[in-house]
Amino acid sequence: MLKNGSHVWHMVLVAGIVVVAIWLGAAWSSALLFAALTCGAMLGVLVWFVLKANADDGQGQRETLPPPAADRR
Repeated sequence: MLKNGSHVWHMVLVAGIVVVAIWLGAAWSSALLFAALTCGAMLGVLVWFVLKANADDGQGQRETLPPPAADRR
């Protein structure tokens, strides 16, 4: 999936966000829980894209040159 175990940190981050969101929701209201989970999910997706971009080795994105001509006389 991602290099250097980045997906593990992503899962840990998302789990932490969900736990905090549930705690906040239990402390205040279900509306806050919904808002916190929504914001947490969007933040998790953003972090996933950042981690994916940082782990990308660039393959498939390089500009490739055509093979040299056999005879250029």
